Amino acid sequence: MMTLQGKKRASNTRFTYKYCSATGEETSKSVIFANPEGSNVTQIDYVARQSFIKGPRERLVFKPELVGLPELRPRVPGEVVADENGWYEFVSVEDTRDADDDLQGRSIDRFLWDVGVMSDRISGRR
Repeated sequence: MMTLQGKKRASNTRFTYKYCSATGEETSKSVIFANPEGSNVTQIDYVARQSFIKGPRERLVFKPELVGLPELRPRVPGEVVADENGWYEFVSVEDTRDADDDLQGRSIDRFLWDVGVMSDRISGRR
């Protein structure tokens, strides 16, 4: 599991991810994490890319429920899961001055720690 270094200035970090359905439809969302340590966005991006599971075609995939992010998968009334063959994919990170809005109140460093733990468990490294 990787940690962040190269700390520079305090701001928040916008983490963008998307849900891709098996039929090709995409829905994206951003969550803003606090960055009290002032971690450099280039380092954050590097750690994120190393932490997520590499899926088909080198997509950086994850399960939002395992890292505390809202699901974006469409729900059909009466069905448990509308699209079982879709996936979630990391898109980008960027600095922002917008207020943090992570429902669990985590910093970006803590969120990436959670992602690393999830990836290790899924891949059997832990």
